[in-house]
Amino acid sequence: MAGTRRYWYRKRLVLTGDDMRRKIIYIVPLLLAFTACGGGNDKTPEPKGDAAGRKLYSSKCSSCHGSDGKQGVGGAKDLSVSTLTMDQRIQIITNGKGMMPGYASVMSGEEIQAVAEYTATLKK
Repeated sequence: MAGTRRYWYRKRLVLTGDDMRRKIIYIVPLLLAFTACGGGNDKTPEPKGDAAGRKLYSSKCSSCHGSDGKQGVGGAKDLSVSTLTMDQRIQIITNGKGMMPGYASVMSGEEIQAVAEYTATLKK
């Protein structure tokens, strides 16, 4: 390779000539692509209504209650046969009950309402 020199300087490989140009040719387009694709203020809006409740339920509740409300891990109640009112559901989600922790410090009132409404759709 003409014009290419490699030598070690203090335990580090120093590239000169063609090697350096080749690296720059690969790195610059990658950096431009990363800066062009990122950094916008185009936040995806949070889902509304049932979709928000479903998303929150999936992330916070389904590990114990299951995706259909019937799993019952660690004594979790079967939500498909629940007779709780909406206010009771909100109170339990907010403050917890038995082994279930409360979610007042994790979710907003609107999010708790959305989860409670979603759990009502799991009834048979």
